[in-house]
Amino acid sequence: MLKRTKLWTSISAATLAGFTGISGCDNAADVEQDTARQSEISDARTHDEPLDADNTLNTNSEGEGEGEGEGEGEGEGEGEGEGEGEGEGEGEGEGEGEGEGEGEGEGEGEGEGEGESEGESEGESEGESEGEGTAPALNLAVDDLAYLTQLSLMRGHLFVGHELYKAGHIEHAKTHMKHPESELYGDIAPAFAARGSAGFADQLSNLSNNVENENSQEAVSSAYADLTAAIAENEAATGESALSAANRLKLAVELLRVAGEEYGIAVVDGRMENAHEYQDAYGFTTVAKSIISGIDGSDAAVAEVQQSALAVINGLDALWPGLIPPETLDTEAGQLFGAAARIEILALGLE
Repeated sequence: MLKRTKLWTSISAATLAGFTGISGCDNAADVEQDTARQSEISDARTHDEPLDADNTLNTNSEGEGEGEGEGEGEGEGEGEGEGEGEGEGEGEGEGEGEGEGEGEGEGEGEGEGEGESEGESEGESEGESEGEGTAPALNLAVDDLAYLTQLSLMRGHLFVGHELYKAGHIEHAKTHMKHPESELYGDIAPAFAARGSAGFADQLSNLSNNVENENSQEAVSSAYADLTAAIAENEAATGESALSAANRLKLAVELLRVAGEEYGIAVVDGRMENAHEYQDAYGFTTVAKSIISGIDGSDAAVAEVQQSALAVINGLDALWPGLIPPETLDTEAGQLFGAAARIEILALGLE
């Protein structure tokens, strides 16, 4: 965010009078008028009102402002109101309107309005908001990699939730089963319609309800199997290129990067801070490994790359000593980001 700092320098009326004397102005009335002028400038600075380069008040600035003041000189004038004022002598007005004044004094008008300052403020605010915003959302209806990544993240949540339920960690399992339905499905649902696939809302709700009601492990596992089969059907609603070995590796890379972000939240300076994110990272990495394992390795070059990628994934096992994390770990998120980078290089070699 752009920050601006204003530096104001004050000059006392006495100093101004001294400068006037040095410049040869011996007329007392001139000194008095200059003194009044300096007072007006000082007052403007107090209210953060803009000055021109020659320290005259800028009456064209925009913004909302109210000012009160009286000019002193051979005459006194006050101006108040909106619109353009007419007067005799020299008068300057501040605000949205120009004040009316008589005499040689300088008066300050009082009024409210919006001008250039406010316009600049609004424009700048909008610009910063746009600049600081996130990149436009990926179009899941046409972007196969983004679409499959979203589905694979859901698979990761569901996988680790199912594993936790089987291990008897029911409350942990509930949080992971709720997440896909409450936060992820709504984002991808429009893409199902666009791609002509049916979605899996009913199967997702069925599994979530079974876990929430703490039904038998058999019932939960059956609901999980039905859901994963439905997800697979929706994964098929992509172009043929999405099945290439290079693109399957890229999908695994996306999952590993998200896993790295989650693990970075979970483990901070060797201490476990968030078990849920630790488990999410495990689920995403497990799905990434499954995707790589499913690559058709009938081509010798592809098979070699596949084995290299699997070796990278297997090297991450130490990050999860168990489903329920210990209090301290000597692992870090950088290991996941490093694995993603190495597999991405392997993918590029297949293009």
